[in-house]
Amino acid sequence: MNGEYDQYLSTFIDEAQEYMRVLNDKMLALESEPESMATINEIFRAIHTLKGMSGTMGFENMTKLCHRMENVFDRTRNGEIAVDKDMMDALFSGVDHLERMTQSIAAKGTDSGINISEIVAVYERINKGEKKPPEKKTVVKTQTTAEKKSAKNTSKQPKTVEITAETGIKAGKKEEPQERAIKAENQVPEEVRAESEKGFASPIALPSEIQNTLQKGIENGYIPYYIQIKLVQGTLLKGARIYMVFHRMDEMNSEILYSVPDVETIEDERFDLTVEVVLLSKVAQEKIAEAIMSISEIETVKIHPLKIMDEKAPDTRTDETDAKQNTIEQPRTAQEDQDQKAETEGPSLSSGGAASLSKTIRVDIEKLDTLMNLMAELVIARSRINETLKKYDIKQVDESLSQLSRITLDLQNIVMKIRMVPIAYVFNRFPKMVSELSKSFNKEVQLFISGQETELDRTVVDEIGEPLVHLLRNVIDHAIETKEERLKKGKPASGFARLNAKHEGNNVLIEVIDDGKGLDRETIARKAIEKGLIDESTASHLSDEEIFMFIFLPNFSTKEKVTEISGRGVGMDVVKTRIESLNGSVSLESAKDVGTKVKIRLPLTLAIIQALLVNVSGNVYAVPISTIDSTLNLPLTDIQMIQTREVVVIRGEIIPIVWLNEVFNLPRSENGQNIHVVITRVGHKKFGFVVDHLLGQDDIVIKSLGRLFKNVKEFSGGAILGDGRIALILEGTTIVAT
Repeated sequence: MNGEYDQYLSTFIDEAQEYMRVLNDKMLALESEPESMATINEIFRAIHTLKGMSGTMGFENMTKLCHRMENVFDRTRNGEIAVDKDMMDALFSGVDHLERMTQSIAAKGTDSGINISEIVAVYERINKGEKKPPEKKTVVKTQTTAEKKSAKNTSKQPKTVEITAETGIKAGKKEEPQERAIKAENQVPEEVRAESEKGFASPIALPSEIQNTLQKGIENGYIPYYIQIKLVQGTLLKGARIYMVFHRMDEMNSEILYSVPDVETIEDERFDLTVEVVLLSKVAQEKIAEAIMSISEIETVKIHPLKIMDEKAPDTRTDETDAKQNTIEQPRTAQEDQDQKAETEGPSLSSGGAASLSKTIRVDIEKLDTLMNLMAELVIARSRINETLKKYDIKQVDESLSQLSRITLDLQNIVMKIRMVPIAYVFNRFPKMVSELSKSFNKEVQLFISGQETELDRTVVDEIGEPLVHLLRNVIDHAIETKEERLKKGKPASGFARLNAKHEGNNVLIEVIDDGKGLDRETIARKAIEKGLIDESTASHLSDEEIFMFIFLPNFSTKEKVTEISGRGVGMDVVKTRIESLNGSVSLESAKDVGTKVKIRLPLTLAIIQALLVNVSGNVYAVPISTIDSTLNLPLTDIQMIQTREVVVIRGEIIPIVWLNEVFNLPRSENGQNIHVVITRVGHKKFGFVVDHLLGQDDIVIKSLGRLFKNVKEFSGGAILGDGRIALILEGTTIVAT
């Protein structure tokens, strides 16, 4: 069943990652409202469900950690301990461990490489160190004492069962799966060996070869067992549960010879809730029952030794009596039923939280990319049809072509929306990071997040995380002052950082704002002069914003002391490089002792965009519509010279112009006395690109230029047009810099 197990493993990883996001969200909510019982219950249910899932898949470390966290929340929701800072730190650390385990399972298929002993000890300390409310003291004390007594007697007797001749196992408080060590017996005990002689014929018909194998097993010291396993009503991964039973039996050196239904039917989950098996083992039947019951969603286990019948007619009445005396039936306890109910319910997510698991489906990323590529080819094919029909001027197909265009556009929009994911997937990791960094720098910093529901293309979301990490690290290390410094300046002792996201036309605007010390123009200018980037004369003529932009240069840092977080002049360079690689732009505003605002503008998608096609010296180029402010047809006489640079004045605004033919070393076309100018936004500024002709607007599919042209920064990609020509997509930031 390895293939089936891999399928369940993939589902487990996906669901575990989703529960990680739920836990992070709810932990942050609990930190803000520590007395919110609704939040505590939601976290408890999420952890309980994760515990059941990991137990089913056999990940004992994760199951153990979830159980300890669950105990803390169980006592919290019962009013026995209160949520405080110490507990929240421990719980956040626990979620960190769970995330690392999930990553380890995804990469290596196991969670055994993560050490949880320290965090488990912390949870034990929290549980033992808190006083219980008087009104619940008696009830809880009884349960806790029973558990402690049970723990002390582990080596003397089984924790979960008590065997009698007539009633079999009386279920007590069931030990958790991760706390029970299932060990195979190397030698068959004499009392167990005797039981094989008192067994009775199998309730299921066995083929002759299976009966022969059972007979040989008895001769070699094995005991043949019949086991009936019944799953809990509503079990979702029935095949996975039974696979775990088979796997557990294999770990106990027991061999399953026969099953009803067969293995293939179990893999396909084409069975109800009951599975019957026959196996050979040297392990006592109560230990087998105990091992099977350690798996989640097993309701009952019936097990008894088998006897190979002689050819003479058996005494049925005697066999039935022996069956009753030697059958162990282990039911699920009332506590387990309550746990199962909580697991079945799963986390109840509020309307403001993540989407319900039951309302989503998971699609492999490769399939999504394939769908996007096919959509892109459809867009190109539509453009080709348009170009062909323009040549022949066939009026009869205009209506059909218009309908095709509408359908293609609708399909394109739907595909684009499928690729969109909330930026919360990135934002949600930062509160914990800010909290930890603040403590390490002995600063008080609060992080406020808004607009996390803003959606971006999956590709953009995957890439935006690293730049935001660098920006927030700089806020804490560079910008926010210490408590003493802030008080001297008349500021609140606690600083803040704001992380905002919102749609702005066809772009998404992300802002990182702080109320720290701000940027010091003189310090940055002096550093730029020291590095030979500018001279003193030039520095005096540059605006504050132009001076501030030096911090985005490689190896530029004004911090004298290098820390683990910053000071090497790498972070801001990474921010600018990564943002520009996404066809975005970054700008900043700052005031000394007031704060700093960094603005990041990103396109909604990197797949299909609307662009203005222009002609320069016979070559076609594409300018993304999202960057265009306006297009103008101006007389050459409107061009003026300011400090050796050509500019035009539009509605009182001075706009520098760039002749694209000069940038690309192309001959200038004769356009008479007028020029076409495309006014584009580059960062917070506007520039005019002079072109020969405006060809019109079109949807284009962005294609990478490949490794061969990775150093060509003037173009962000290419696109195939309807007539087969290639249009290079202009990268305004680099062109302006040249």
